[in-house]
Amino acid sequence: MTAIHETAYPRIRSHLSDKELEELYTPSADDLAFIDGSTKSTVAAFGGVVLLKTFQRLGYFPPFDAIPLRLIHHLAAVMGVLLPHDILQHYEQRGFRKWHLPLIRDHLGITTFSDGGRRVLVGAVLEASRSKDILADLINVGIEALVHARYELPAFSTLRRAAQKARAQVNHSYYQYVHGALDDVQRATIKRLFHRDDTDPPSLWQRLKREPQQPTIKHIREHLAHVRWLQSLNTARHALDGIPEAKLQRFADEARALNISRMHETHEAKRVALAVALIRVRTAQALDDLTDMCIRRLQKLHHQGNEALAEYRRQHQEQTDALIALLGQIVTGWQDSETPEHRLTMLDTLLGEDAEAIREQCEVHMGYAGNNYLPFLLPLFRNHRQLCLEMIEFLHPVSTSTDRALEHAMAFVVRHRHARVERLPVTGRNQSPEETLDVSWVPPRWWRAVTGRHRRDVPIVSVDRKYLELCVLSCAMGELKSGDLCIAGSERFSDYREQLVTWEDYTQQVETYCQQVGIAADASQLIHDLQTQLTEAIRTTDAAFPTNTSLTIQDGEPVLRRLEKLPEPEGLALTDRLLTERLPACNIVDILTDTEHWLNWTAAFGPLSGFESQLGSPRHRYVTTTFCYGCYLGPTQTSHSIKDLDRFQVAYVNQRHITEQKLLDAIVGVINR
Repeated sequence: MTAIHETAYPRIRSHLSDKELEELYTPSADDLAFIDGSTKSTVAAFGGVVLLKTFQRLGYFPPFDAIPLRLIHHLAAVMGVLLPHDILQHYEQRGFRKWHLPLIRDHLGITTFSDGGRRVLVGAVLEASRSKDILADLINVGIEALVHARYELPAFSTLRRAAQKARAQVNHSYYQYVHGALDDVQRATIKRLFHRDDTDPPSLWQRLKREPQQPTIKHIREHLAHVRWLQSLNTARHALDGIPEAKLQRFADEARALNISRMHETHEAKRVALAVALIRVRTAQALDDLTDMCIRRLQKLHHQGNEALAEYRRQHQEQTDALIALLGQIVTGWQDSETPEHRLTMLDTLLGEDAEAIREQCEVHMGYAGNNYLPFLLPLFRNHRQLCLEMIEFLHPVSTSTDRALEHAMAFVVRHRHARVERLPVTGRNQSPEETLDVSWVPPRWWRAVTGRHRRDVPIVSVDRKYLELCVLSCAMGELKSGDLCIAGSERFSDYREQLVTWEDYTQQVETYCQQVGIAADASQLIHDLQTQLTEAIRTTDAAFPTNTSLTIQDGEPVLRRLEKLPEPEGLALTDRLLTERLPACNIVDILTDTEHWLNWTAAFGPLSGFESQLGSPRHRYVTTTFCYGCYLGPTQTSHSIKDLDRFQVAYVNQRHITEQKLLDAIVGVINR
């Protein structure tokens, strides 16, 4: 259940500092003038001041027993009241509260909630529910709308019920929208996911949630087949167009937490919508995983090629030293010889019959010059070639810019992947643009290996097939990581341009955005401001440079020195030893419990569907589940270690209340605190 402390609903802190009492709760001259003009007795004046100051801070009138004693005593001291509690009791008994409430509202310009506030609240949370799903967020939107419209805040339960009803109404409309957008064939496909065959225990619904295994060649092939299956299911993704991404993720989280039995308990429209959302999300994640596997596989090949080059140099170090020594002898003999005849005699003596062997050794050595490990990649790539080309063909990366040379090169490589020739012609027989390979994109370090030429200004007729494949895959790997290539349907490797705002939205919101971040909306003024800031930063840096002992300029480049280690404080070893001896061993569950009481990190957890939790003691269950999976015990072993808890209860919390994002939120919260 969403708690009040998880929202922005105003509350008075139980421990108020002197500064807070002075700045926030001390009546001003205007406050005292209003009270003096509205009341005739000390009882009414003191009660009115308490209501006025708390309402100014909270936006609603709290009961007197919910106000901290320190605040009441502070106001009593300001008003010169000796028995504040007795006076407040008389205030309530004589009915002054009912008389003061409308006066205070009129004085502060606040409208009662019953006079149109519900309409404002419902409209705000309904609009927010279209893109938000967490109750705390919806409640905060409702509070902001009421405050902005100058309405009195209702009870927290009223806000929570309004948020729940609005979310349910919007979600139901989304369910109906998705269900209506599917045809009969797509609905039948979704329905088959929930049919379990007795001969095949893992259902298609469970298969849909399968995670990838270690990226071995066998597992990558299995995952590629799994992604193909997901793609065949993901034919209804158009039905999700127009639904915000945050909503889709929440629908997918809820679907992932439900098994077949629980899915059958939901009504058909919701069941279909959740399934379509999960299929879309799982397909995108599977594409991301497959792309990651391809990138990591190629990165590993390059790393192995670097290691092979280093090993080659170690093994041929003596040969390299011999060639350098021979070169030194030739230079020395050349300088010492007085006539051309003596020089020729010297060269013949040093080289003699070994000239051809020495030349071959030099050519081999120059093939690896400049840290060129590319020749070592070919044998390493042999076992991965077919799989990598299959993945590139399936993923079909697309350029995110107007430069499509690499995209065309990938299509060229895939089209000729069954060729057995050493070199491929760059121009097709029909001279069509689709069959012509543009090699201008080939990086300098790959140029000679791919084209067989040293210069780039000569016409290229053919390319080395094996090196071209390696070059294309390696460049595609880099551009996928940088966003220059994208994969349709993926999440992390999607087209970043789709996430940019439209020019219409930019025009409408640029002024507000620039005001919020504190920059100029005019381009010329923004450039001028940035130049001014940079100039000032340069001057400050220059002025401080003579006394800067950590930064130096060497050969025109700034060099930042590593910070020196601080000396060890006196007595550190003794303190460390005494702490080790005297600190008792700590129980992990006790540590989790203590930190939960201090930091309330379990507030990040909750039902994936967003509905009210039915857990009897959620904090206890969250701590237990964290202990279970954090220590790799598993639910069965944990149930053996903790009384009155079975493995299904632990697994239920893990599946229905915790996700990777929720864990990340809890970790971030703990680190920030």
